[in-house]
Amino acid sequence: MKCHVCTRAVPRLTCVLQLSLFDWRKGGEPLCSVPGHSDRVLEVIYHPTNPHVFVTVGVKHIKFWTYNPDTNELN
Repeated sequence: MKCHVCTRAVPRLTCVLQLSLFDWRKGGEPLCSVPGHSDRVLEVIYHPTNPHVFVTVGVKHIKFWTYNPDTNELN
């Protein structure tokens, strides 16, 4: 699976940021989204052998993520 991670603002009365995981082969809808924060994500690093594991690196954070394709959840 080749996935793409992006952050985007959700249109609401207040600015709510989300981290969304996409599989572009399956269309333009996200596989899953989780609430984000206002700190910038500067880089996404994918695990070299496990396509469901990645790391986001940004201002004041390093976060390890695991995608569960059975439940479409990010942990």
